Amino acid sequence: MKKYFSIIVLVLIATVILSACGGKPLAAAFDKATVEAAAKGVVEKLNARDAQGLRDISNPQLNAAIDDATMGQILDAVAAAGAFNGFGDMAVSGVNTNNLDYAMVILKADYAQKDLIYTISFDTDMKLAGLYYK
Repeated sequence: MKKYFSIIVLVLIATVILSACGGKPLAAAFDKATVEAAAKGVVEKLNARDAQGLRDISNPQLNAAIDDATMGQILDAVAAAGAFNGFGDMAVSGVNTNNLDYAMVILKADYAQKDLIYTISFDTDMKLAGLYYK
């Protein structure tokens, strides 16, 4: 069952990323400033290693897809980037997948060891629906 949810989340994230190339505007359900602030909040929770805080803001599908071991790996990877120095460029766009609207943020975060680029998506309830970093 967890594999099924993982596949759904991965497909959703891939769709969101591919759709972002078109730079669609946000759906009316979203406020750009709220989406930007929420994306920064996700990164702040990652930096603080706040797994429970991330789970609290995630939608059920994402929570089901990211087990505790995977969450630990994500938090370790972010910590390995070094001390957080600040936010860089940010782009916000809208995505519609399976007739559901999402807001997607691509956000650069500057760290002491290396920069990370986050792709963060939210559903219309402003719940974290996708999280990818590189």
